[in-house]
Amino acid sequence: ESSEWLESLEAFAPKAQRASNKCNLNGCRVGCDLMNLFFLIDEHTDVGNAEEVQAQADIVMDALRNASTPRPPNEWVGGKAAQQFWFNATKFATEPSQDQFIRTIKMFLDAIVQQAFDRSKNRIRDIDSYFAIRRDTVGTRPALTVCGLYMNIPDSVISHPVIAKLTELCTDMIIMDNDMVSYKIE
Repeated sequence: ESSEWLESLEAFAPKAQRASNKCNLNGCRVGCDLMNLFFLIDEHTDVGNAEEVQAQADIVMDALRNASTPRPPNEWVGGKAAQQFWFNATKFATEPSQDQFIRTIKMFLDAIVQQAFDRSKNRIRDIDSYFAIRRDTVGTRPALTVCGLYMNIPDSVISHPVIAKLTELCTDMIIMDNDMVSYKIE
């Protein structure tokens, strides 16, 4: 509907409109769904203890790894949300990108479990250790993976030192921007 609306305005030259019409917007939907999944996970895990957050992380990983298996009744809502997100994402995601996403979302979930553990122990991290954990809790790596779900980017490219450093620097910029707004919470 949004694309039809924009086209109805005749705001672009015909050649530009044809190019716009060729865009694969599935990635936009999956990206929005991931952000909403992050919001859901964040809202629930920010108030849980380490044991509760670990259980929630396990539910999310099980839902992602078993996207076609019905979720148990009365399970935490994050399982259903993760399953539906991943079901839609895998409709066009390549095998390498699926593996990369599962690996990076696991890093994210492990980090939020550590964050819950730190919270339960009233641990205040120094700047270096804060950034070390925050690089995973901010969710940049899974989000970047979603950007390339339809591509066959080999792990050797993702792990190349230059790409890894660029990813780290981009993540640090996102952390600083995000945490200036929510410093007292983080």
